[in-house]
Amino acid sequence: MSDETQKAEEASAEVKPTEEKKSFMDRQFANMSGCGFVFICLLFPAIALLLGIVGLIACKDTKARERATNMTIFGGVVLVICVIILFAQIGGH
Repeated sequence: MSDETQKAEEASAEVKPTEEKKSFMDRQFANMSGCGFVFICLLFPAIALLLGIVGLIACKDTKARERATNMTIFGGVVLVICVIILFAQIGGH
């Protein structure tokens, strides 16, 4: 192989990481379906908040970090709404 071909292959490998080079958290957040995202955030908001924070710390992939950010925000909002509803019910009795 010529030096130019080898350099071109190395440059393309640096720009676009393969699935094998991504971490576990990167793969989980990048490949998560929208249905799974909504399911986790609505039914388990505390877990979604914690997973989102862990994802923000651990993920290096842009798409994975974006989804981790969205999960953190959405999980936090749903959790706050749940706590407000809980305290409103306790205060009403």
